[in-house]
Amino acid sequence: MKKLTKEEEEKPLNINIPECPVTTTINYLKNIPERNLIQYVFEDIYSIDLSKELHELDKVDNKANVRISGYVSDPSYTRSSKKSIRIYVNGRPVKCPIVLKAIDMAYKNLLPNGKYPFVILKIEINPHDIDVNAHPTKREIRWREPNLIFNFVISAIDKALSSNTYQQFSEPQSNVLPFSAKSEQIVENDDSYYISESKMPTFPTVNPKTITPISQQQQLLTPTTFQIQQQPENDFKIIGQFKDTYILIETQSGLEIVDQHIADERYLFEKLKSQKEINSQMLLVSEIVDLEPEEVAILQQAEEKLNHFGYEIEAISSTQIKFKRVPQLLSRVSQKELAAELLSSINGSLDGLEEKILVTTSCKAAVKAGEKLSIWQAEELIKRWKSTKNPQVCPHGRPICHFISTSDVAKFFERQYKE
Repeated sequence: MKKLTKEEEEKPLNINIPECPVTTTINYLKNIPERNLIQYVFEDIYSIDLSKELHELDKVDNKANVRISGYVSDPSYTRSSKKSIRIYVNGRPVKCPIVLKAIDMAYKNLLPNGKYPFVILKIEINPHDIDVNAHPTKREIRWREPNLIFNFVISAIDKALSSNTYQQFSEPQSNVLPFSAKSEQIVENDDSYYISESKMPTFPTVNPKTITPISQQQQLLTPTTFQIQQQPENDFKIIGQFKDTYILIETQSGLEIVDQHIADERYLFEKLKSQKEINSQMLLVSEIVDLEPEEVAILQQAEEKLNHFGYEIEAISSTQIKFKRVPQLLSRVSQKELAAELLSSINGSLDGLEEKILVTTSCKAAVKAGEKLSIWQAEELIKRWKSTKNPQVCPHGRPICHFISTSDVAKFFERQYKE
């Protein structure tokens, strides 16, 4: 290959590019509504058939700071490989076994063997909650909380597939007014359709004799009066926290000192007890928990009751177990700690097992001692606690609140107290 001289290297390179209507194309795309633009892209890249088989997906978890959006195909539209599944995390295309497994679970029993859906998922998450250096090419990532992402993807796809709203790109149709073929040009604005007067359908002429008198119409249209029940104002005031464990409350009659953990535990216990079915969460990543053979046997004997309250435990061997499902409230609790708490509450006896499981679940899910709370969080916790049937003691029997009357405080400081 001939080596270029210095003059040839510095010579500007001229390339003749044939005329291309780029400006015209851009202006055309700008004038396409967003909904139809998506249709345009899908139909141009894939096919018209695919664009009619998509469900739009958009789910946000503000607490976990995660958003997932995109499109998933209806189970009736399948592909022969997973090449049609595309995952983007914070704008970067990635390969993610956890998300792929979640997609498989969401479509479980919906697709024949060897068939796969068309999926485009865009996940937006706090960069601190992922590790992008898990792979040299940065095509794979690690999640800080893989179980949360796994269940979040499943619930988002389930919601999209269970809705009757398909991502149909055809012209919107009205199921109220029978428009003629010429009157289908409708301007869409959010959920309202505006139709020019010339395109309104002709209604039959009304006989004036059949019209209800105005006085009767007013009677019919007069709304029924009812009282709107306003939320009562709090009869207490949160002063603050002591040692991030006790909530200090000012009331009309004195000072209440409430243990935040057992107050929240009381509320959760009564709430769980009143529920017919407890929501559980599947765990993609499970810890192997080592136990004694008799402990594994106890959990196996309690399997039916544990399943009823949201637990699914698999015995791997005579000395090892793993959790497959746990109550949603306990999704972030250490599984080894959870196993120890369940065994401690059962204490070798299956008598009163339902009560023991509920006590353990509510205890592990409750706000912890030493946990900093905002005034708003403390206020909500106290509201929930005061709404319980038995606010005096926690499920273990410990007192929840210590009350000091205003008169006792005044007496201590040798003040005269006037009610």
